[in-house]
Amino acid sequence: MRRHIATLLTTLLLAGATSTALAQDHEPTKTNLPSTTTDAGQGVSDAVLTKKLTFMLSGYEYFPSRKDLDGLASADVVTAKLRTFADDTSMRPSLRLRAVDALGYYDDEATVAYLRALVDRPTETLPTDQQRVGNLVRHHAIVALAKAVGPDALDDLEPFLKGDDLQLRLTAINAIGKHGGKAGHTLLEKLLKNEDNPAALREIRKFVR
Repeated sequence: MRRHIATLLTTLLLAGATSTALAQDHEPTKTNLPSTTTDAGQGVSDAVLTKKLTFMLSGYEYFPSRKDLDGLASADVVTAKLRTFADDTSMRPSLRLRAVDALGYYDDEATVAYLRALVDRPTETLPTDQQRVGNLVRHHAIVALAKAVGPDALDDLEPFLKGDDLQLRLTAINAIGKHGGKAGHTLLEKLLKNEDNPAALREIRKFVR
């Protein structure tokens, strides 16, 4: 009996330790990030910014906040580097997609114009070996644009609601539902009346009834 109790206690302790480790993985703290302190306002070099931004965007369980990115450099410098990442076909697809996601934090003119260009770019215009990732980039750009400008993205996204590409329709519905505000929900309510695709109906009903 004593041996059984000892074994049980050991098992419980190990389980507790594993749960703590998993919690830490899913809730990383700032101590996991490299230092972003710069010297007396001189700014971070391009090489250092590239290294630190790559590190921030590489985590599977962690995604940087706007505050994290602001700690690297000024917004115009960071967004320019994020656009470079997103365009770099030699970079890992996951980094490119996360760069697009991070652009959703910003609503400056250059960023919004860039996201709109990605949203409007047909995958067929890309080289064949880039089309798969290019399609993913487009999906992420739809969400990032909606996040960046909210209801102001409706004119850009509404055409996808009537398009033949079901996956793009679903992404647009989701983006509008989450970030389109009252105007977005009104648009989805109208769409609900005429939509007959089961997958699209399920996605719309996540936001309106």
